[in-house]
Amino acid sequence: MGLANSVRKGESMTKRLSERRSGMLAMLFAAFVLLSCLLPAVVTGGSDPLTLTVLYDNIPFDKNLQTHWGFSCLVEKGSTRVLFDTGAQAETLVSNLRALKVDIARLDAVVFSHIHADHTQGLPALATEVVTDPPVYVLASFPSEFKQKVRAIEVADPMVLPDRDFRTTGELPGQPVNEQALVVTTERGLVVVTGCAHPGIVNIVRRVKEISRERIRLVMGGFHLLQTPPAEVEKIAKELHGLGVERVAPSHCTGEAAIEIFRKEYGANFETSGVGRVLRIENRPGSD
Repeated sequence: MGLANSVRKGESMTKRLSERRSGMLAMLFAAFVLLSCLLPAVVTGGSDPLTLTVLYDNIPFDKNLQTHWGFSCLVEKGSTRVLFDTGAQAETLVSNLRALKVDIARLDAVVFSHIHADHTQGLPALATEVVTDPPVYVLASFPSEFKQKVRAIEVADPMVLPDRDFRTTGELPGQPVNEQALVVTTERGLVVVTGCAHPGIVNIVRRVKEISRERIRLVMGGFHLLQTPPAEVEKIAKELHGLGVERVAPSHCTGEAAIEIFRKEYGANFETSGVGRVLRIENRPGSD
């Protein structure tokens, strides 16, 4: 009898332990599911709006700013700040920064689209304006003397910047020089910033679609169509539409005639650009 009672007590205890263990496992599973739901919003920072400020351009927009041949754009998302190109003159870049009341003392990265002077020769402004020591993403084909001036990171293939919402297309072959474009992820789709689009603006967009299947919300910057015949520009504008580019903001080396063709093709989805233009990509539908 004693043995039987002991067995029954042991079985009862085992059952209670099993039930307790099952309850704990259920609680752990529920906690895991909840954490899985919360983590993406915390890790990606995808809810942050994107702000693009054109600091340097030969196309006028803000009459209080200086225009000069070249391009530079400050790209901000959450706490991440990336400077894309520097224009041709440090003094013009600094003057526009002062007029816009934009402080670039803290930058997380600098990206140079290509080696031409109208995109790189504003570099000395960084020495006086930037207090951090940001990595500078340059094409592998950049001259060694340029790379030695900065904390260079050579880009050949598509590369993710320190913030994973920012990446480059990698080095694309172009005439007369190779080039890279900046790609930023937002909840409304990808934003592509180009310098001069020497590889061809359509080829750049195709590369973006190769490295990401996300929709393309906006393509902005220089499209290099200044001397392209109108019929060819019309074809290019329609191709971008066909590739799913929702909005465009051409400037710099696109050319006034080509800009007007894009304005006609895109209608309400055309964004006027130029020095001083600030574009915001919000996360609420219909807010940008």
